[in-house]
Amino acid sequence: MRCASAFILFLVGVCHAHDDIDKLVESIKSTRTVFALPQLPARAVDGKFDSRIAQALAELFDSISETEHSELRWLISSQLMSAKDPNPRYFLELEKELKWFLSLDVPSFIESPGHVPSDFQKWCEALVPPMSPQECSDTYVWKPMRLLLYAHLTKDTRFIPLFRQGLTAAQEPIWRTSAGSLGLLNDRESLPKIARKIAGSDPTRAIMLVEWDDPLADQLALDIAKSDEKALSMVRKKMEGREERKRNLRK
Repeated sequence: MRCASAFILFLVGVCHAHDDIDKLVESIKSTRTVFALPQLPARAVDGKFDSRIAQALAELFDSISETEHSELRWLISSQLMSAKDPNPRYFLELEKELKWFLSLDVPSFIESPGHVPSDFQKWCEALVPPMSPQECSDTYVWKPMRLLLYAHLTKDTRFIPLFRQGLTAAQEPIWRTSAGSLGLLNDRESLPKIARKIAGSDPTRAIMLVEWDDPLADQLALDIAKSDEKALSMVRKKMEGREERKRNLRK
């Protein structure tokens, strides 16, 4: 039976009847890990979920532990903020965790097979209790990077100050995610700072600036890449591809 108003699953178009929504709600209620959260239907024209889904997510948020299920709480907060839930607690949940992670002075970590920077390893071993480099990077590099992505998905400008703070992180996954989020929010004031961060790392990262589709960002990308033949070629190809896509859209 076709439903009166179609909900489109992320990536897969599926029309949900009322009984399907009820099953989805029951599945949400029993979720205890990020990976177990079922695919949620796309939001309606007004950007909101079906009220039963929104209520189930809010009740799940209330029922799970802040310490044992922190990442699931982040995901729920991100989903409900994206669905224009006005309750400020979801923003505060992500803001609180981001502030804590970004306040830590974690040494530089670049994932490389068989190699762990000595400063990073010493920092992990000095924790109480000590952590292995793998556990430490999962907790203090990749976990906050995922948290930044959850905040990124909300497209909420209130996170701009924290994304700017993320640019100062020594860990590349964190500052690159922060830079991408600032690009999504079109925070042009951050462009010079992002350019300086890229210039101090790998010039091929200059292609990140091309994604802004902004004259200042393009010039900064070219300035960073001009002394590196490979980087300059990548930037120019990225620009050409962007302009070609724009021409195709106008046809």
